[in-house]
Amino acid sequence: MSKSVKVVFIKQSKEANEGTLYIRTIENRKSRKKSLGIKLDEKSYQRYFLEDKQRFRSDARFKQAEAYNDLIADRLKEVATYEENLDLIPNKKKSFLDYWRRKIKNTTNHGTRGKHEVVLSKLIKFLQGQEKQDLLFSEITPNLLDDLQHYLRTAKDPKKLSENSATHYLKIIKSVISKASKDDYYSFIKSPFNSLELKSKPVKKPILTLDEVDRLLNRQLTDAHLNMYRNMFLFQIFSNGMRVSDLLLTRIMNFTNGRLEYTMFKTGAPISMPINLNMALIISELADFMPQYEAFLKTEEVQFRDENNEIHSINLRKLKRLIKKLKTTVYTSSPIVNAYLNEMNESIDVNMGKLIDYKGHKMVLSR
Repeated sequence: MSKSVKVVFIKQSKEANEGTLYIRTIENRKSRKKSLGIKLDEKSYQRYFLEDKQRFRSDARFKQAEAYNDLIADRLKEVATYEENLDLIPNKKKSFLDYWRRKIKNTTNHGTRGKHEVVLSKLIKFLQGQEKQDLLFSEITPNLLDDLQHYLRTAKDPKKLSENSATHYLKIIKSVISKASKDDYYSFIKSPFNSLELKSKPVKKPILTLDEVDRLLNRQLTDAHLNMYRNMFLFQIFSNGMRVSDLLLTRIMNFTNGRLEYTMFKTGAPISMPINLNMALIISELADFMPQYEAFLKTEEVQFRDENNEIHSINLRKLKRLIKKLKTTVYTSSPIVNAYLNEMNESIDVNMGKLIDYKGHKMVLSR
């Protein structure tokens, strides 16, 4: 089976003075052609094009020769890469932005869609700075990506990105290009990312110290909502660093047989862990804000070990009552009197001058 590949000059009509250069393949007497996008007059073609070498000869009177030869060489290389099948050669006018927008629109994962929208928005700002309204696949070159990488690290719109964030943005763009190739929408002969170093550098992240966690635990907050947010954050800590997305999606059915079980929103990985005492204490407080926890409080128990390594368990409803009882000092057999005395004790800092000691308890006498 023989196949010929040749650059040819074709005019729209015999009377026309200009024509277009095409790459033409002939196989089994079937001819196919693909435009090179080069238009020139017939005299220039006849005078400067060398058919035996499939290129233009160098001549000071024909300054376009070098650019035309580079284009012909690139396209012949593409033809060879796709085994002379012109139908497989990608369209040079395909828009990368249009393809990406369509992919974002069809993305069902909310997190992935939002991430891609942010990176696309950053890319569009970069293109606007270069007075470009669109970006074709064929325009994505190593030089353009190098300029984009510099822009991401230095431009303040509204802020410049860290080196790792800029690398992450470029990896997302690379993934879109890879997806286009898998979709047979557009393929590069050589990836424009080959010359870029896309390795994230290790970052030492600050962590909370035990003292800071202890201060956060013991800080008295009078604002009920602020206290709830503090408890939600602490719950993330005590549940081995639960993501906030998973925390907000946690429901009553996620607590089963003394364990917290859920599927991570970001990765889809299943998580199962025992409910520790700190988690149980927070749940017992949040129960006041969440009536649906009533059934849970009646049935769930939390286990803990004592100093002798013996395991004990307590019902969450009982634990909640016990916490409330421990917070309230008992002075007399009268709940009303006790409530009054505790209320007085809470203002002890501003009533130090009125403080007296009585049977080992601190009391405040009102006048």
